[in-house]
Amino acid sequence: MLSMVAVAPLGFMPSLPLPPRPRAARGGGGEVEAMQDDQRMVIHNVPWETYIAITDALGERAGLRVCYCEGTLELMGPGYAHEDTKKRISRLLELYAYLSDVPIHGLGSMTYRRKPRRRGAEPDECYYVGKVSKGPPHIAIEVAISRSMIDKLSLYAGLGVSELWIWEGGHLGVHLLGKSGNYREVKRSRALPDLDVEELSSFVQMPDQNAAVKAYGKQLQKKG
Repeated sequence: MLSMVAVAPLGFMPSLPLPPRPRAARGGGGEVEAMQDDQRMVIHNVPWETYIAITDALGERAGLRVCYCEGTLELMGPGYAHEDTKKRISRLLELYAYLSDVPIHGLGSMTYRRKPRRRGAEPDECYYVGKVSKGPPHIAIEVAISRSMIDKLSLYAGLGVSELWIWEGGHLGVHLLGKSGNYREVKRSRALPDLDVEELSSFVQMPDQNAAVKAYGKQLQKKG
């Protein structure tokens, strides 16, 4: 029997000053306003086949993230602060790669599944560094603005993702998957060893995306 828990939002924890609230836009259907907080729904005791059926039925839905770990299914509708932060991280990281001539291939919230480990995830962002393979991405990024009911370290370790980057509390933590099958937090990325993660984090904290990108670009060019 399935058991369901709705979370809306759960333990909301702003990790940086929130950007200005978007103004409502008027159209034929009235006002349209961005959802501010993450909305989560958790369903327990979900068989693998049901998870597959749900994700296949949802198809190319806009914005909804689905993750599954050993029978627990979580659906998350990201809010404005969540999406603004993850987009800021991706823009800065892609700018770094461009200016540093590092070949990265981004696949956004691509769905990854691993049946033997009963796991499936759609990261906020994911990247291959260098050659793109059929395996898991080299880097998966998760923004922890609201608390998930699923242990993301366990989830991504089971998927075999080499590096899990988690933004939480104004800090971008890099977690490296070891031979033991567990993550340990490190100062530098193995996939991008020349990237100063703390420096990038400082620009993520800037509330304006374009100002952050411009300032980070100037900083990288200054360093050569």
